[in-house]
Formats: sequence, C-alpha cells, structure tokens
Amino acid sequence: MCRRAARMWTVEHNRLAALDPMWIIALLFASKERAVAMKVSKEKRDEIRRTLIEAAVALFVENGFADTSMREIAVRAAVAPGTAYKYFPDRVQLLGAYFDMKFGDAQSAALELPGYGSFSIKEKLQAFLESLLAEYLQEREFVALAMKSLVDAPVQAIGAMKALKDRFTTFVERVLDEALAANQLEAIAHKGFYSSLLWDYSILVTLYWLKDDSEEFAKTSEFIDRSLDLYVALLQSGVVDKASRLLGFFVKNHLYGNIEQIAAVITGISQLGRDPFGVKP
Repeated sequence: MCRRAARMWTVEHNRLAALDPMWIIALLFASKERAVAMKVSKEKRDEIRRTLIEAAVALFVENGFADTSMREIAVRAAVAPGTAYKYFPDRVQLLGAYFDMKFGDAQSAALELPGYGSFSIKEKLQAFLESLLAEYLQEREFVALAMKSLVDAPVQAIGAMKALKDRFTTFVERVLDEALAANQLEAIAHKGFYSSLLWDYSILVTLYWLKDDSEEFAKTSEFIDRSLDLYVALLQSGVVDKASRLLGFFVKNHLYGNIEQIAAVITGISQLGRDPFGVKP
C-alpha cells in the first residue's frame, strides 16, 4: 500500500509540475475576475433595488398607491416585470423597502457628523431623527401617502416593516450600550423595552412632522428636543426597572403565595354551581 501511494503521489506531482506556469497565472487571474464579477453583481442588484423603489415613489405620488401596478413600476424602472416581482412580491413590500433605505441613509449621515462619537445619548438620537426627516423631506408627499397605505393594510405592514424595526431597535440598543460604556447611564435591564419604545416614538415624530407647517419645521425640532429629554430622564431614573421588580414582587408574594386560597374559592364556586343549596342527594 505504501509503494502504491508513493507511485500515485509521484504521478500527481509530475502532472502538476508539467503544467504551463502561464496557465497557472491565467487561472489565478480568472478567479480574481470572477470575484470582481460577483461584487459588481451585488452592486447591480442594489442599484436595481433602489431604481425600483424610486420608480414606485414617483408612480405612487402620480397615480396613488391603489392605482399603481407592479407592472407599471417595472416599466418605469426599465426592468422586466418578473425582475420587479423577484425583488418585491407586492407593493406593500416596496413601502417597507423605501423606509428601510431611508433608515440606512439617515444612519450613515448621522454617523458621519463631526464629533458624533462623543455625543451624549440624546444628541445621538436627535441627530439620527433629524437626519431621517431630512431624508424624507424630498418625498414628503409620498411619506404621507405611504404611512396611510401601511395603516390601511396593517397585517401586510407588520411583515413589510419587521426588518426595519429590527434594524432600528438594534441601532438604539447600540446607542444605549455606548451610553453605558461612557457612564452616561447605569445598567439597564430592559433595553428591548426602551428600543421598542423609541421605534413607536419615531413613528409619532414622523406623523407630527407631516402635519407641521411651521417655518423649517421648527415645531418638530422643539418636539423632538423636549420629548427626548423625557426619554433620557426615563432611562436615567430606572423607573421601568423598578416597576418591573415591584410587579415581580407582587406576583410572587401575593398571587403565587395565595394560589391555594384562590384554588379553594374556585372549587367552592364550582360546587355551588352543581348543588346551589348544598344538599346532597
């Protein structure tokens, strides 16, 4: 077996050694070109995705959400209808994709602000929210239409916005972690609650902004400033954690502690239901 293995190794070694070095170099370059092609392909997919979203925004504003078809969106984006459906199964998914795209753009804009890393928790959240509204500004009419369309299709909206909500809450939790590392906050036991609360709050801010007719949306800026003060005060007070511990104490000591008495009362009531006069047959 050893001799046979040695012969096989020798044959394979000689075969590789006989290869033209130029062929090996060409093979390496071909592999590199394939890798570049895959990267370009991803960039192309992202470009098509953004083109479809932009086409949908324009058509929804021109014709209304209900009167715009996926085929019309595909034609405006200059892609085949099958390609449009491959990216977005329905129009509601396009709405979610628009908000997801704007979230990414606003996050990038906020992170690129000079000194962002040294901002307080309030300043980081305020910078992000103001960047988000700035992204919405050019398509303000569409944002109003999209919000209404999502409200009109709540079941589909939950699915369409789930990925965005996950990204948003992850971003907020990262901001909270940065505040903890900078000793701006004490330990937080319910980050999920606070991040979900800010998600709901961001929707409220958007709705307020859509109704704001003040110059340069000054009322919205003031609303964000004052309401974030309250949010940060809530974080710093730890009132949610304290309320959670109080509820746990109550459940453990008063509900579970009296479970036998509750069971006895339920049993007594059920017996009365069967024999209301307490007389055995």
